[in-house]
Amino acid sequence: MVADELAIVASSMVPMQISLTMAETNAKCERYTYNASKTKTVAINCSTAPILNLNDKPLGTSSKEVHVGIHRNDTNSNADTVEARVKSARRTAYSLMGAGMHGLNGIGPEIAALQYATYVLPTLIYGLETLTLNPNEIKSLSTYHRKNLRYIQHLPQSTALPAIFLLRGTAPIKKLLHIRALTLFRNIIAAESNTPPAIYIRDLITRQATVKDSTSSNWTTTIKKILQTYKLPSIVKLIENRPRKREWRKTVKKTINEAWTEALQDEA
Repeated sequence: MVADELAIVASSMVPMQISLTMAETNAKCERYTYNASKTKTVAINCSTAPILNLNDKPLGTSSKEVHVGIHRNDTNSNADTVEARVKSARRTAYSLMGAGMHGLNGIGPEIAALQYATYVLPTLIYGLETLTLNPNEIKSLSTYHRKNLRYIQHLPQSTALPAIFLLRGTAPIKKLLHIRALTLFRNIIAAESNTPPAIYIRDLITRQATVKDSTSSNWTTTIKKILQTYKLPSIVKLIENRPRKREWRKTVKKTINEAWTEALQDEA
């Protein structure tokens, strides 16, 4: 945690500076120091740049920094993270060219689709189940996903969207994100430990599910909307009766698959 994955969050400069001072004091007790030149401040939705010090040196400001693979920017959007995921997936797809993924000049559609599902798709959506994506960000992911599916199946650009998914039985990006988000949610609330941080996270999710309304943009509200969309039990009921991992995964996949299949067939 003392390498590149430590982030301190505060709503104003005073508690932020106090936290930095505490981190600096603890570091001295353990006989290591933070590199002030590599530590940056990202002011989210703030008109003035904060003035903060670490090791008696002023911290520089940045408009975008990476923390545990997520690009945090000063506008508090996920556009940079989505763009980075698309670039990583594109590089992964190019690296498979040597394995025969060349469209009409390479391996068959079945093997190409298997390569795509095994290597490219996980890279594209890695970690995005922890974020609240807006429609434009989901559209960027879906556009790249559909483009690859057309390429693999040798379909023209004018092919209807339901056909792209139904011919191969491939899931849309939004469906995959919903399955991953609900799986992550179950893993969080089902932690057996009653010590920090498990108990704190469960208390936080319970509070947000009770207090926050549908207009909120936090992750718990997103999970609440997904559960309502597929007519699954509410967050409070799931916390009271925590489902088993295998049963929950089976229920989620079955419910979401049936809903998306029906929607695509109706659209077709």
